[in-house]
Amino acid sequence: MKKLRIGKTLFFYIFTEMMLYCFVSFLFFFVIFFVNNLLVEIQGNLIKNVSIALIMKFFLYSLPIVVANAAPYSAFVGALMCLGRFASDYEFIALNSLGLSHTRILLPTMAVALTFSLLNFFTNDILIPFTAPKLNDTYLEMMSENPAMQLQSHSIRQANQTIIAAGEVTKEGVSDIVIIDSSEPHKTTFLSAKTAKLAKTNNPEILLSLQPIKPRLFILDTHTKYDFDYAYAENMTYNFLASEQQNFGLFSLGPGQLSFSDLRKRIKEIQSESITNTSYLNWYNLELHKKFSIPFGALFFIFLAYTISINLKLYNQGLGFVVGLFISVAYWAILMMGQQLSVENKLDSTIGAWIANAVLLVVALILVWKKKRA
Repeated sequence: MKKLRIGKTLFFYIFTEMMLYCFVSFLFFFVIFFVNNLLVEIQGNLIKNVSIALIMKFFLYSLPIVVANAAPYSAFVGALMCLGRFASDYEFIALNSLGLSHTRILLPTMAVALTFSLLNFFTNDILIPFTAPKLNDTYLEMMSENPAMQLQSHSIRQANQTIIAAGEVTKEGVSDIVIIDSSEPHKTTFLSAKTAKLAKTNNPEILLSLQPIKPRLFILDTHTKYDFDYAYAENMTYNFLASEQQNFGLFSLGPGQLSFSDLRKRIKEIQSESITNTSYLNWYNLELHKKFSIPFGALFFIFLAYTISINLKLYNQGLGFVVGLFISVAYWAILMMGQQLSVENKLDSTIGAWIANAVLLVVALILVWKKKRA
């Protein structure tokens, strides 16, 4: 009975200490990802000249994405710092002198990893699919309130079969604008104007409404070499439809914003089509595997943190933090590489989603083997 009581006390002591460190680490990564997200949106003119209410809604619906990105790395760095503190206070030596095995330390450590994994899976599979459409709707509201945010000064952007080159962009309008529209079959329209006004519209189907002043149009028939039309006017209105928003916007709905069950349904639909796009199917399969590989990456991260702590004897929390950051960056690079190769159809989606976790597991097992040989 006494051993059982000691076991429970030890389990909850290690569990609560590690959860505290992981939470503090999570706050650090949360701020990093959130500020990075904020800076990107400021640079993209997203939150300029938009009401505070819409900005608050946008960031509120962005929170689950930030949490999902921060959780695995925070679990790893927090675990390394906590285990480093145990080592610096000689708590490992004290536990071993009492006859307690490393398994007694590993069990609460992996319990923390499982807790983080389940919470992150809930975020990925429930919260993100719930907030993603609301985030998209909020983004469209912001674009409607501030049309200038869809264009950047001295830039070239493409929306489906339309290319738009802009000079200086202000809240009122655009200078030196050129539009190349190839949306109509066998026809390309070139539109240019020295200035164009940005007009607000209440039509939800219209994303961006431009009113070029004294525009020039050159319409080329791509089937006939010498067949073209030329026209000019005092003014006109050129509208971009909301269906083209994913090419203009910073956010768009995709398979990563679907739940696990919805992803499986969509994959079955793709497989049932007569002509299957292999790359498209591989992308959806990749996102399906990521529903598990990223949230449950915390298990691999914290297991590695444990094996590092018992092998390298990290007697400094700061050193544990630095080592954690370095490995986190390496993990992110491997994960991005696997995803890119999968999307390009050069690597199976299962391997692409799990390769980073597999590397963590191999390194951890090598450290375990090394410890047993010592």
